[in-house]
Amino acid sequence: MYIISNNKKIEIKNKQDFIGKLIGLMFKKNINYGILLRNCNSIHTFFCFANLDIIMVDEKFNIIHIYNNVKPNKIIL
Repeated sequence: MYIISNNKKIEIKNKQDFIGKLIGLMFKKNINYGILLRNCNSIHTFFCFANLDIIMVDEKFNIIHIYNNVKPNKIIL
């Protein structure tokens, strides 16, 4: 799956298994893709080495909220 943002095509990886959701983007550098986490009520940026842009969507992929440039060691509920 891909999204287009600022005329850039960005790959979205689907992380639905326990380990995929648990690890997410932790310990990653130079992230050039996004991840999709379904059935997820909150996320954290502990052990992330980069600021993240987070898009929260509902089950129909309608955007609920956008968090830009979230720094490491934050919790989003």
